[in-house]
Amino acid sequence: MDQLADTARRLQAGLGLPDMMPLVTPSSPRRSAKPSGRTARRSDVPDGTDGPALRRVRFERNNPGKLGLLLYKSARLEARPPLVLLLHGCRQDAATFARESGWLARIERAGGILAVPEQRRENNHSQCFNWFDVDGPAGRAELASLGHIVDGLRARHDCDPDRTCVVGLSAGGAMAAALMAAAPDRIAAGAVVAGLPVGVAHSAGEALHKMVAPAASMSDAQWDSRARALAPAGYVGRWPRLSVWHGTADQVVNDENAALLVQQWCALQGLAGPPVKSASVCDGRVRYEAWSSDGADTVVERWALSGVDHAYPIGPDGRPGRWVAPTAIDATAEIAAFFALGGGQAPSDRPRAAGG
Repeated sequence: MDQLADTARRLQAGLGLPDMMPLVTPSSPRRSAKPSGRTARRSDVPDGTDGPALRRVRFERNNPGKLGLLLYKSARLEARPPLVLLLHGCRQDAATFARESGWLARIERAGGILAVPEQRRENNHSQCFNWFDVDGPAGRAELASLGHIVDGLRARHDCDPDRTCVVGLSAGGAMAAALMAAAPDRIAAGAVVAGLPVGVAHSAGEALHKMVAPAASMSDAQWDSRARALAPAGYVGRWPRLSVWHGTADQVVNDENAALLVQQWCALQGLAGPPVKSASVCDGRVRYEAWSSDGADTVVERWALSGVDHAYPIGPDGRPGRWVAPTAIDATAEIAAFFALGGGQAPSDRPRAAGG
């Protein structure tokens, strides 16, 4: 019974449901209250550590999702800097996740900009992005806010459109996938860590079920249509490249969701057949697969981490924390290489097909 209760608590954390909260009320109504003075001014975000510091910035206009926003600009900012959005998971502090994941250190070396949207408790009790409501009012509003963040920063800093990317963990990972589908003209590439496919759930109850019991088998065309449903009407441009990460021992989000997300994105990219590259790295603890449309550039890749639970995999730049864990491989370094951010090389055993 204790084990069952613990599993239920873990699932509630992954979905963003408070203890004993009815599944039909996953999020709170959006409030139109006047912005507080605290969110209306720039300020350092204290986290008790040395090194690069995020800043809380004003984000009141064009913010229907009522998200907060933390920002870091490298001291060696490039002329056309890369831009990375980092979406935290449920019950994670945004600033702490940015540091623990290693993204603050990585973006400093890359000469780029790190934007960390922050979910507010008034939107979701557990401060999760409402990934299961992207075709409803809460999710649509949050996607719109994320799009405005990208537009504003690209206009202000002339960010490189080919290196405008998104990374997300868990609920943030599912939201990252949704953003890639909803704004393919804004996002060049993304990474989903311990997340789910686009359109897999349309309610809190369905989301909870699909986290532990992934969707029944669907055709490539069906997966493709679920992603395209979020895209701008009549969109015919390129789709973002995707890097998928998942631990094989994930007890919150079944890792079969990673395979389904890969299937969905390969369908969206028009890729058929087996991966063009398969490799076992890190002494067999990590399995890598890559799909390509031309045999050269990787369009979709998957990293399966043997024995890893629900967590963001970190290397030397990261720090262990809530849902952040040391593993055999540094996800941030590998994702940065996939995004072509520069600022250092990925580990030497990174598969050649992944650009290392």
